[in-house]
Amino acid sequence: MSESFIIPENITFEFIDSNVYILDIDNGEYYKLSKSASIIWKEIEKGFNIDNIKTRLKDLFDYDKNIDNDVDEIIKNLKTLKLIKDN
Repeated sequence: MSESFIIPENITFEFIDSNVYILDIDNGEYYKLSKSASIIWKEIEKGFNIDNIKTRLKDLFDYDKNIDNDVDEIIKNLKTLKLIKDN
């Protein structure tokens, strides 16, 4: 089964233009995601698993063998910052 994620209750966010701005209510930290990380965030919000997210990015961008690694790295960073957690 493919890994999926949820956004914890202490995390709030807003879409502005093509970026996502995130606030961790617990520590007051703000984050601005890049365009590609924002696309990943939107897919997480929709409840898609990591395989669906990778497929979506491959559909949006010219296929690049690094997309899988890039998605994995962004997911890892979001988890490290505790902006998402495993579902």
